[in-house]
Formats: sequence, C-alpha cells, structure tokens
Amino acid sequence: MFVLRTASGLQALELDAFDTFVRLQPDPRPDPALLVVGITEADIKDQAAWPLSDQIIANLLAQLQAHEPKAIGLDIHRDVPIGQGATALAKQLQAENVFAITRLGYTEEDRVPPPPGMPPERVGYNDLVIDSDNILRRNWMFAAVGDESFYSFALRLSLYALAQQGIGFQARASSLKIGNTVFPSLQPTSGGYQKEDTTGYQVMLQYRSRQRVARQLNLRQVLSGDFDPDWVAGKIVLIGTVAPTIKDMFLTPYSTAYTDELQMPGVVVHAQMVSQILSAVLDR
Repeated sequence: MFVLRTASGLQALELDAFDTFVRLQPDPRPDPALLVVGITEADIKDQAAWPLSDQIIANLLAQLQAHEPKAIGLDIHRDVPIGQGATALAKQLQAENVFAITRLGYTEEDRVPPPPGMPPERVGYNDLVIDSDNILRRNWMFAAVGDESFYSFALRLSLYALAQQGIGFQARASSLKIGNTVFPSLQPTSGGYQKEDTTGYQVMLQYRSRQRVARQLNLRQVLSGDFDPDWVAGKIVLIGTVAPTIKDMFLTPYSTAYTDELQMPGVVVHAQMVSQILSAVLDR
C-alpha cells in the first residue's frame, strides 16, 4: 500500500467534490460479469485457521473451475506453502485462466512474490494507492520498477477477459489504450492531485456501487456447492477476504458520507476496478 500526500486546501476541496459526485451516482445492479468469493469471519472459524491451507484453496479453485468461469483471480498471497496441499494447489494454479497476486511495496524488502512457478503474464500487483486522508480514490493500473513492468491485479484480469472477445491493448509509459478506449492518466497537475505523486499509470477510480459491485458468495457456499452454477459460468471470479479481523479494509468516498467504520474489503475494491475497466471498454 502506498500513502501519498495531498497538500493544499484547494486540492482537498476538489477531492471532496469528487467524493460527493461518487456518492450521488445511482447504484446500479451488481456487475453481471463478476463474482466475488468473500472469505468471511464464519469461514475462518469453520477452517480454524488463517491463512487458509493450500488444500482448501486448491479445493476452492477446483470447485469453481468445474463450472467454467472466464477467469479466476486469487487475491490471497501464497508465496510460500501453507499447511497441506501444496501439490494440489500448484496443479490448480497451472490453469491459464487463474491469476495470482504479488506485492510491489516501497522497497525490495517490502515485496511479496507470487506463487512459485506462476508465469508473469498471470500475475498482477495488488498494491493500492491511498490518499493522505486515508481515502482510496485512484486505480493504479501499471507501473515500472527498474527494468521491469508490472500490471495491476485488476488490469490483468480485465485484459484476459477482454482478449476472449478479441479486444487487444497498447500499454506505454504515457498511454493506455484498450480496444478503442483510451484511459487518460493522472498528471502531477491533475485537478485535486496538483503537486501530488502520480507515479506509475493512475486514473481516478470510478466506483460502481457502494456495497454490491458484484454477486458475492462465501467460502462455505462454494465448497459445499450451495450456489447456482450460472453464477460462476463465464464470470470473472475474484477470491479474497472480507473478514474485518484480517484488516484488508479501505476507506472510500462512500465512507466520508457516513462513518469511518464504513470500509470496503480489498477484494471488493479490485472488483470495482475490474468493473470500471470493462464498463469503459465495452461501453456498458
């Protein structure tokens, strides 16, 4: 996670205006292209462990794959084996429609690598850019670290799904075009981010929904088969924790209208980002 500093009062006013705009947008139905598998407090209690073992994650992936999702994004770090099932998980991660995460961090010591053997084209970073008032307003889509280029978790999933429809992309340091859609990046002089660090390729995050960006299932439902297979078939499935005790929660423009306790799980934030990209490219 990167915390970037907003300095002037004018910037604060402009960001407040952005927050108000987000809150006043109509709340559409959940994005039909997506499914979130949210690991709840009850799920963690059922398994009596966190992190989940490799075997549980392997079982989860196998159950989802049986219903032919378009893509699966695992928003859970698995750079080292956890518990039993390393071989089973490695087999599941070989599927070309499965994507994993890495963490870039501030320094080499902060980085968390992807699962061993995961090809780079199926790895995206899950770092998020947080403003100095702790609100998450930006979608950091890709970046360069040294001689390496990295794509975000949300961008990787989106590009894969769009490629299935014959839609390509062009990504350069100064521009990102997906299909016929250009995503203008924030600049150091952009509105509420004047004199702000806009390192990498960042755009404003266009939130789809306050709470229901996508249909959501929990771990227990998926492992037990307690769901309609059509909820998975052809969908982009994102897996991650929604349990508050894991502390992968973020303040958003919606939080400022109610209470600081209204936070959004990281996996839901990534779903918002995928929905933003798909909606822009497909003109939904």
